[in-house]
Amino acid sequence: MKKIEGKGILSLLFFCICFCGCEKEGLQEKTRQLYIQLSMPESIHVETKGTGDTKPVLGGVEVQNVWIVQFKVNDDDNKSTGSCLKALYVPQSGISKSTDENQDGLIVNLKTGGDTDISKFTADNSLFYVIANGSRAMLTNEGSDDVMYSLTVNELAEITESKLKAKTVLIGTSEKPFVTTSPKLLTSEPFYYTPTNEGVIKVRAQMFRAFAKIKVNITSVSPGLFTLDETSGSASVKIYNLPKNMATYRAGGTNEKTYPATDDVVKGAFNMTVDQITTPNQTVSREFYMAENLRGLGKSATQQGKNQNENGPGSESDKLAGCTYIELTGTYKYDPSHTDGVKVKYTFYLGGNFTNDYNIARDYSYDITFRIAGPNSADVRVEITDGNVAIFDEVDVIKNIIVDF
Repeated sequence: MKKIEGKGILSLLFFCICFCGCEKEGLQEKTRQLYIQLSMPESIHVETKGTGDTKPVLGGVEVQNVWIVQFKVNDDDNKSTGSCLKALYVPQSGISKSTDENQDGLIVNLKTGGDTDISKFTADNSLFYVIANGSRAMLTNEGSDDVMYSLTVNELAEITESKLKAKTVLIGTSEKPFVTTSPKLLTSEPFYYTPTNEGVIKVRAQMFRAFAKIKVNITSVSPGLFTLDETSGSASVKIYNLPKNMATYRAGGTNEKTYPATDDVVKGAFNMTVDQITTPNQTVSREFYMAENLRGLGKSATQQGKNQNENGPGSESDKLAGCTYIELTGTYKYDPSHTDGVKVKYTFYLGGNFTNDYNIARDYSYDITFRIAGPNSADVRVEITDGNVAIFDEVDVIKNIIVDF
């Protein structure tokens, strides 16, 4: 499946950042204002906020807090030492909408001043990470959610790059590890800062959503009628094998091809309610969000084979263990007027293609359409889009694939 890149990148612009440090090479320390601008192009999936809405919103995500973390970099090879120089928590009160029409987005205002100013960053060769909506408790139990806080020397000693990347955030609940409204966790790629005599830098850092979006569309094709089974009086779709937590960074900052461990994937089933189909050619849709689930590549060359255990990506006896899939169960009537119908079940394993890819990637949108045409066949179409694309066009769509379940 084709991955669409680059039309309007979700980005966080570190705009005119001024870092204050001690005296360096005879230069006196200067007091300046440090602020970052978070920006993102309008997306077709983002509702326009009313003019009366004063909450800071970035790409449809309300920004409640920001962590800015600085690591020391060796001067010789420009590689991180793993030593954390600074980690600053900024609450929502320090984040506001930009009033400059040329600087669309959000501003994080950090005033720099005297020797005790907690918002100062050291003017050293550095590697920066930015995490939006990670919560204060992600890195400290001190302070309060509505007050700016800088980690102490002892707390900084406990923070390394690997530990930061491995941080996770619960998605949904332990009993239901998915949500139907967008999560809020956004993270930047690491980026370098090299001090200059100017005291001002401009850096663009690409941001990523730490979750995947799945949209399920179900159509009953005329002349027959497919209706979904109901749970507690509501039509529902079953979802299986969902990770418990969102990782702050891809695969927890590792190079592993499989993530998370199967022990951290909950089997289910998890019921997602949808509207019931009542007439032929009717389409019902529902979206949900889940954590990334990287299971790897299997061996199948066909859609039918993707559901078979021997073709899965795993190495154990259950080769499909941990792989996310959707199950539709219901009744198919050859004619809507018929009293009885045929009980049917359709299963589809999610991933990057129809045959052997079982990976659900963070910051990607998966649009899945089931067109139920009979008790033994369905036309399944999938669009997979880079979540950073502002306008979802030119998507590579696989069409007219008739699948026998």
